[in-house]
Amino acid sequence: MTWRRRTILAGAAACTVELPSMSAFAQPRNDLPLVGILQLGAAEPLAGWVEAVRRGLAQYGLVDGKTMRLAIRHADNDTRRLVGLARELAALGSRVIVTQGTTSVRAAQSGAPAVPIVMAPSADPVGAGFARSLARPGGNITGIGTIGPEIIGKRIEILKEALPAARSFAALLQAANPANARWRPVLDDAGRALGVRIHVREVSASGDFAAAFDWAADLKVDGVFLISDPMFDANIDAIASLALARRLPTIAGGTGSLSRAGALLSYAQEIDAILNRAGYYVAEILRGVDPGTLPIEQPTVFRLAINMRTARALGLTIPPSLLARADEVIE
Repeated sequence: MTWRRRTILAGAAACTVELPSMSAFAQPRNDLPLVGILQLGAAEPLAGWVEAVRRGLAQYGLVDGKTMRLAIRHADNDTRRLVGLARELAALGSRVIVTQGTTSVRAAQSGAPAVPIVMAPSADPVGAGFARSLARPGGNITGIGTIGPEIIGKRIEILKEALPAARSFAALLQAANPANARWRPVLDDAGRALGVRIHVREVSASGDFAAAFDWAADLKVDGVFLISDPMFDANIDAIASLALARRLPTIAGGTGSLSRAGALLSYAQEIDAILNRAGYYVAEILRGVDPGTLPIEQPTVFRLAINMRTARALGLTIPPSLLARADEVIE
């Protein structure tokens, strides 16, 4: 694994692609293709994600109001709304739906089964049943898939390296995520390999985070691990504040923004590169390419961020070997 800042996306679709001209999609305004965006979180915290999707689309000649239209739906962290919002996007005539995370992809698959889905990104798409293989997904879902079990193990390893005397961690999972059944044994295996006991708790809604961190503090765990999920990304400020208030060193994945908000560590893919590639998939699908033939790409370079302000506040000394590998050190 390399620790350079740039992001490399693996897979056949990462080869050089000729960018279409704006006129390739130009149509009369009333007949512009509709692209749906489905998000689990609320609009304000995820505005950056949506804008990055817009930039990625624009790179492939897709500009809202000129060569296509966007329909954006947010579930405001209520997983029960996702399927209905996916149905709404389908009823509006969406030609493709862009979404993020296993929970939202599953909801889009259920609520809009005839509409192609672009993951931006989603974990372990083959293990989740979204694709037959990365090279030939074979169904209606393609896009960017993050590496699952390997990255979970790597994040726990990094947390243990930062806390060499640790004997137990708490892991928080988003309760509605259908991947949880796969992640639990991965967490157990990683804990055994590192000699750390891992306690698992599921979080159902934004209001559950305080109770979850109280639970972790009562267990006297040495650190907290967050499974990547859009609900966690949408609550970064609250999570970082709770982690610091309960004096719990925390590592997260997602976009890496949690460490910049105050969590101790993040080990995450470069989100802008992923969302730029989402634009490629949307452009290909609107051109008439079968999504089942578009290979799923995976990020192979991740960025390690360490928040030294938080380390000092917690009285921690970060090992020099870990600091030397960091892509971003927040002072």
